[in-house]
Amino acid sequence: MYKTMAMKILRNLCAYAGRKWHDKLKDVVDALPWILEAIMSTENDNKLREASIGLCVQICKFISIEEYTKILRNADYSMEAVARQLLKALEENNTPNITCSCIRRCAIELAIWMMESNASSISNFKEGKLEELLTQVAETTSDLENFHIFSGDVGVAKHPQTISSLVLKAKRLLA
Repeated sequence: MYKTMAMKILRNLCAYAGRKWHDKLKDVVDALPWILEAIMSTENDNKLREASIGLCVQICKFISIEEYTKILRNADYSMEAVARQLLKALEENNTPNITCSCIRRCAIELAIWMMESNASSISNFKEGKLEELLTQVAETTSDLENFHIFSGDVGVAKHPQTISSLVLKAKRLLA
């Protein structure tokens, strides 16, 4: 539980702190191997998986694909393995879930970053049938997934991009 909360706090700091804090937050990149380990080993803990994928998305905004690939290699992971975990997260969360309302969004955002940054990762997602999973996400999207701040179970603040627009962007990259 503490890992999950720490990752969520760091994710929000990276996402909403503003430009003047970016240099200070770059140190979070050092945690990427630990975060990747959490992504790869969160079999039955969707909350930790959601938090780790979400934090990874934010960290990737600070680094190049070359740095990301080097960190993956040093941690004994591959782009293919990360892609498989993202596909697995989408498969296992084929409908919106109140307890992990952002897991599908985070998985799609990281997949988009990977495909935009490294064209060879597109084939990994095609082989894993990402397009089918994206269609399923589009068909089952809930308004809940468009919020990032809640008061109880009521959405208060929306993400700047809807989940539907992320699905369309990912599908365009796969085309």
